Amino acid sequence: MDGAKEFSLGNMGAYLKSRGITMQITAPYAHSQNGKAERFIRTIEDGAQTLLADAKLTMSFWGDAALTMNYLRNRAPTVALPSGVTAYEMMNRCKPNLSHLRVWGCQCFAIIPPELRTKGGPRRVEAIFVGYEEDRIGWRVRDLQGKYHFSRDVIFNESVPGHLAPIRKVDEFVSSASDPSDESTRPSRKLNPTSKGQAFAEAIRVRDERLASRQLVKPVHRQQEADVIADFVSISITGDILSAELVDDLTLYEREAVIDYCLLTSLDYQRFTRPHVFDLSKAPESYYEAIAQPDADVWKAAMQRELTSLEDRHAFDRTTLPQGRKAIGLRWCYVYKYNPDGSIIITKEKARLVAQGFSQRPEDYGSIYAPVAKMTSIQTILAYANHRDYELMSFDIKTPFLHAKLTLDIYCKQIPGFPEADPHTVLRLLVALYGLRQSSYEFYMLLLKIMMRLGLIRCQVDHAVFSG
Repeated sequence: MDGAKEFSLGNMGAYLKSRGITMQITAPYAHSQNGKAERFIRTIEDGAQTLLADAKLTMSFWGDAALTMNYLRNRAPTVALPSGVTAYEMMNRCKPNLSHLRVWGCQCFAIIPPELRTKGGPRRVEAIFVGYEEDRIGWRVRDLQGKYHFSRDVIFNESVPGHLAPIRKVDEFVSSASDPSDESTRPSRKLNPTSKGQAFAEAIRVRDERLASRQLVKPVHRQQEADVIADFVSISITGDILSAELVDDLTLYEREAVIDYCLLTSLDYQRFTRPHVFDLSKAPESYYEAIAQPDADVWKAAMQRELTSLEDRHAFDRTTLPQGRKAIGLRWCYVYKYNPDGSIIITKEKARLVAQGFSQRPEDYGSIYAPVAKMTSIQTILAYANHRDYELMSFDIKTPFLHAKLTLDIYCKQIPGFPEADPHTVLRLLVALYGLRQSSYEFYMLLLKIMMRLGLIRCQVDHAVFSG
């Protein structure tokens, strides 16, 4: 050692002497007398500088980089040990787990504990990954304000280096806010625009001059009108302008003028008239998509079958909306039926009418909870049946919710694609249509009545299990 008193004297020195350890104190500034330790310190320093340079972080992160480099060195092979053996393995007699290693200094997002969150506030905070801790599962991070945290729930963006929030002095902020035109307080930067950048800047300058010259002049000529449109149009709406009614009156010159002023190189004029290509291997997402597809007749027939089934069940009653009530919406859901080999079963297309229960008001529903059988109960029944050599049977109920009657009045808008003669007519639902908040509860209450009518008793531990 180099003669430091905290090592050679005091409790440390006494402990070494009690263990029979002899201290060899080096001469001042004679680093070569402690070559191995100095060489390892240099290895840690060089590694820390490499981490800082790769992450593009400042020297304020030097301590974190050095600790991380030492952490990694203990888990990397070294020539001082047998081949493939690390210092960690020699100390702990087991291979180190490297699955938690991440790119040092990268951008990350640490979770904010629920106890520290604000109502409606963020759930994660942006931070910089700065290292690990021994015998702890998680990562050390540093938020943009420079505060350290340790978290086990972190999302890493290893391709982006982290950064601290810029710090501006108060006097600089006041001076820049009081005189924004003062260029002396702003950092100067030399710009070298490319040829395309110069052309773009020139086009913007010409546009601004033309707008200023015609600001109070109403265009009276067709060419002037096209020029005005060209000055205001953007790249994203150029196709819409050319596909509108104006396209029939524009000359070829005027079209080229619009394109040139929008800095476009090419434009597909037929993209709005070209027929849309549908993927018929997927069911449509909405009613309007279903009727626009080439197989619209198939889905219309499926919707008609669903509507006939609802009419046979007396699912709704046509009436007028009472005062103070709100009618919720309805929508169609579509699905294919598939063969075991994955092919679509023709003529088995399904269309289901569902309610948009998310728009229900509190007066539209009461209880909405419906119990389901716990996995523990299912496993117990299966084990009991196997032990007693019983036979188990199962069955499926077609459209089960539609068998349950509603206890509250719910009003819906008209069915998409099937308008009523009177546009003010609404539908009062009489059954638990899919999508309603209370549909599961109403079906469970119906099932409970049927089970009790059969003489079965509901289990008090699991309300979805009945026994005779």
